[in-house]
Amino acid sequence: MYHPGAELLSPDEVKDILLKGARAGCSEALFTFGERPGEVPGFRELLLEFGYE
Repeated sequence: MYHPGAELLSPDEVKDILLKGARAGCSEALFTFGERPGEVPGFRELLLEFGYE
C-alpha cells in the first residue's frame, strides 16, 4: 500500500543522521525501504536520481 506521506531520504540527510548518531554514541543505524518499495510509483525513479540502479 502506498503511503502519500512516505519519503526517501537524500544521501546528505542520511549522512547527517549518521553523524548525529555517532556523536550521541550510536554505532548502528537501521534504514528500511518498507515491504515492497518496487511497487511504490516513482520509487525507482528516485533511486535513479541518487545514482542507484
